Amino acid sequence: MNTRDINKILRDTAYVRVGGTSEEKQCAEYICDKCKQIGIDADLQPFKIAQYDTKKSSLFIDGKEVKCVAYGGIGNCEIEGEVYYYLRNSKASRCKDKIVIIDGPLYANVHDELYANGAKAVITYTGSLANADKDIDERAIRYSIKGILPAVNIHVSDAVEIIKKGRNAKISVEQSERLVDAYNVTATLKGESDDEIIISAHYDTTSLSIGAYDNMSGCIALLYLAEYFGGTPHQKTIKLLWCSAEEIGLLGSINYCKTNNLEKAILNVNLDMLGSVTGEFVAFSCADEATEALLKALFKKQRVIGSVRYTIRSSDSNSFIFYGVPAISYARYAANGVSQMHNRYDTADILSAKQLLSDSKIIAKQIEYIANSDVEFEISEKIRGEVGKYMSRKKDL
Repeated sequence: MNTRDINKILRDTAYVRVGGTSEEKQCAEYICDKCKQIGIDADLQPFKIAQYDTKKSSLFIDGKEVKCVAYGGIGNCEIEGEVYYYLRNSKASRCKDKIVIIDGPLYANVHDELYANGAKAVITYTGSLANADKDIDERAIRYSIKGILPAVNIHVSDAVEIIKKGRNAKISVEQSERLVDAYNVTATLKGESDDEIIISAHYDTTSLSIGAYDNMSGCIALLYLAEYFGGTPHQKTIKLLWCSAEEIGLLGSINYCKTNNLEKAILNVNLDMLGSVTGEFVAFSCADEATEALLKALFKKQRVIGSVRYTIRSSDSNSFIFYGVPAISYARYAANGVSQMHNRYDTADILSAKQLLSDSKIIAKQIEYIANSDVEFEISEKIRGEVGKYMSRKKDL
């Protein structure tokens, strides 16, 4: 693989590919074809996810309509009430009988706190006042909750106006739910032993993004590793996994862990956001202090400029840790002002094919060392605790 190949893949996959859509399957088939071109057999593993079809989603503030997108999973509702801007350090009891606007995502604990204190509905917002677009991200309730609190998402510019002078709100939603197929892509590179290293990267995107950085970059790195280890002897068996539905709750990696035998899996290596023009190369030890020390030693040996962090990150590695497989996760975190995720600005413009190729080569050498050594990995109590908290409200674990 060279920089020309990388740029072509980025052009070929420059479309939105939300888990469970035809575009997602199109991309899965494209990855299979790329594997075939380098002489590796890859398979599609279908699994079911919920998809929400919204026929009506409206928000009126003081009689004036404001563009909104209803959260998936809230069903049908027709609600009116006084608008209340809720800050996290405020008294939740003040939300009673109010339609509450909040900063940040509607996390499970926030949802349940508002629900328990009698809020009628929630308004969240996304976007940036610095950008000209009025895009609104699609979101869904995909975690275990107590009751159902209707919720809509709006653009930040409208949120500012509502917080300034909005008094009364009316929310109307008509919505249905159905199950659709999403697809993981898997391939196996047999080694001399049955011990397995599972290397993963998610290829799905959010509803607004073509996901060049998050995470076609990781998928390209995984294709590089497929090509590299397809032609390089290795003691341990290497399994390749391109995950779907990461952006809607790690659903692809969770399904993989539930439906595949992990008894031989000694390590997950996760690739999520690489090759940015700016920013630091980071390896996460999502295992233990010994793994942290190993990564630091490998960085020093390879003269890698970057850092090693002993903690988890929000990615598919958490699914493997939850199911008992230690993990390492790699990223190159683009600097502030360059990093773009989950919006229309996540394009190939913020990537460098040369840097992505360099990142892929660094990772290949580190995995090669692990695949041909007797190093052992454990999940520390620290990492178990972090993952337990992160995964505690996920559905269908």
